[in-house]
Amino acid sequence: DFAVVGAYNEDHDTIGGNYLANSGSVYVYKRDASGNWIQKQKLVASDRNASDNFGSAVAISGDYIIVGAYNEDENASGTATLGAAGSAYIFERNITDIWVQKQKIVASDRASSDNFGVSVSISGSYAIVGAHLEDEDVSGLNTLSKAGSAYIFERDGTGVWTQKQKLVAGDRNSLDEFGNAVSISGDYAIVGSHKDDEDALGTNFLNQSGSAYIFKRSLTGVWSQQQKIVSSDRDIYDTYGFSVSISGDYVIVGAYQEAHDASGANSISAAGSSYIYERS
Repeated sequence: DFAVVGAYNEDHDTIGGNYLANSGSVYVYKRDASGNWIQKQKLVASDRNASDNFGSAVAISGDYIIVGAYNEDENASGTATLGAAGSAYIFERNITDIWVQKQKIVASDRASSDNFGVSVSISGSYAIVGAHLEDEDVSGLNTLSKAGSAYIFERDGTGVWTQKQKLVAGDRNSLDEFGNAVSISGDYAIVGSHKDDEDALGTNFLNQSGSAYIFKRSLTGVWSQQQKIVSSDRDIYDTYGFSVSISGDYVIVGAYQEAHDASGANSISAAGSSYIYERS
């Protein structure tokens, strides 16, 4: 019965004061018994600042909301300033239906201009956060400019969210921007890489045709890449993977610059399309 909407260039605090340009905010709506959606609350970051872009990405699952602020500069303690390293904020709904900030999360290997929080998703006790301009692999090595990454967080029994794993593409490369879009559902996560150039086999170069990667959580809690997917009619600059979502056995991937209709004909420049996948 709840929905969350981001307004990442909004300027004011929860009571409409304390102007900070582009600090950002989020609005929570609740559906009433008649089916009408009513605004219940406005959320801002506890350490809001100008140009943080809080609300650039939002997601909701049960009693939890996660909000990305990809242009935010400070760590979880509000120190260690790194320009546009990015952060995300988790809010929890209490018994009176009030959403309260519980935690600010950042990447364990945060660096300037990573844009952690450009994409977020939450499902049960797990959250995933994309950092599409991040440069290093899971070991913090092998720097590739803007290769991109995503981070998995888990909520423990005391309600604390802790980073469990960093994800990168199996065929990561410079400028792929892996992590520009993320989604998580149960034991599966999907990560978009809208500027990736290679097909599922890592061959057949088509500039910024785009791709998406599906990860699965093992019984021991380790997330591993299961599959790379691309469109059946991939072409240059389709930016497939610009948006992604997963739910149960189904995935949908957006390609907002794709030009053709469902039959592969009737080309209209950047008309856009989306692709639905089912898990066998």
